[in-house]
Amino acid sequence: MAVGKTTGLGFKMILRLIIYSALALTFLSYANLLVDLIFGLNFSLETRYEYGLNSDFAVLGIMLVYISYLTNYRIFKKTTEISLTIIFFVFILISLSRTNILIMLLILAYPYMARMISFNKQLFIVTAIIFSLVFLGSFFQIALPENYADNFTSKLMNSYAEVLVRDNVANDDMDSNDYASVNLYWRSQEAFLGLSLFLEGSFTQLFFGQGYGTYADGSIYFEDKFQQIPIFHNGFITIVLKSGFIGLLLYIYFLFLFSKLSLTVSHYDNRPEFSFIKLAVPCIIYMSLFKTFFIMGFYTPQAPVLLLISFGVFIKKIGYNMYVDKLKI
Repeated sequence: MAVGKTTGLGFKMILRLIIYSALALTFLSYANLLVDLIFGLNFSLETRYEYGLNSDFAVLGIMLVYISYLTNYRIFKKTTEISLTIIFFVFILISLSRTNILIMLLILAYPYMARMISFNKQLFIVTAIIFSLVFLGSFFQIALPENYADNFTSKLMNSYAEVLVRDNVANDDMDSNDYASVNLYWRSQEAFLGLSLFLEGSFTQLFFGQGYGTYADGSIYFEDKFQQIPIFHNGFITIVLKSGFIGLLLYIYFLFLFSKLSLTVSHYDNRPEFSFIKLAVPCIIYMSLFKTFFIMGFYTPQAPVLLLISFGVFIKKIGYNMYVDKLKI
């Protein structure tokens, strides 16, 4: 049976639009900083927060152009892909976002990691580590850093104190030292409050959650902005509190199905298009996992629209390939 031509935008054109959007939104986020740097601004860790630098779009952009370059898929010309990779790389470094720098390094290394260990094994290991930090964080008897992180290096070294989900109040009656600890490493403490609230739920709530309107009370720990905490920086706490273990399993199952979809192209020939899909899909899953663990994931106040669109674009593309394959039988 003959296969008719599809109408509308092609896969490659949609990817170009995503990259153009990522580049434009990144420049918009950095515009004021770039102008002030020209006039002699001294760049520091605090600059990131003062200017609200957002490199989330750059992470998606560098993934698409880098994988396209490696697989010879050619979303753009080779020189353009190299230039865009460098531009996105610089923007991510300047943002001083530990999460996005980690994701970027993982994206750059993944094509080589894939040669040594299958993605399913990688996904199992990474998920096991994340869940250990979330649900078993209180068992890690590691002292909090003594000094406040006043530069990027020290902030990087102190990251463990933020990702471990545990109670940072050392005394039965919270004193000034405890108050300082929970406010310095508030990500850890707010996640612990959410996990504690979840574990206090009924049997039904453990499985199905306490609903989207549930929030943790941080009034005795934090300043005004953390009096009520409906959404947690650790997105896995948000998922399990709102929708229980069932919601958490559905989230992981969705990512598993998405990764499984990418394997459907493995029986095709080694055309660049299919090589691109096989490398890009795991990178999108890693982006989702790490963003959920560190910076809310899909629950950010500004939804990760381009990332969600990318999910849809790849699912649609893989589904179309499967449809065409059936028509050829």
